[in-house]
Amino acid sequence: FNRTDLRLYSNNILLVDNHARIAKELIIPRYCPEHEHYVSNLENEAYIILCKTGSSKQMIISGETNNDIRRAAKVLMNYEDYGLQGNVVRVTGTDLTNINMQLIE
Repeated sequence: FNRTDLRLYSNNILLVDNHARIAKELIIPRYCPEHEHYVSNLENEAYIILCKTGSSKQMIISGETNNDIRRAAKVLMNYEDYGLQGNVVRVTGTDLTNINMQLIE
């Protein structure tokens, strides 16, 4: 995945990224630089980021480990139970049953 690939997929983007490399280097700087400090590189933490560029929408799920991504995905799947809202949400926990969500913005 490199910068030229972005031109092919530059409309609506759903990015799930452990180790946050693609989010940090390619997607966030281009589509939502105001959220660049919400890319996690800490274990037991993930971010769900929504941004809009013109008519395009981007959702970025960024976490350090696969379990961090799984916790964020569980919040997305059960969005009503977690009261998911806003543009940036921090998801923390130590396993798939211990999940905390914090609205950032």
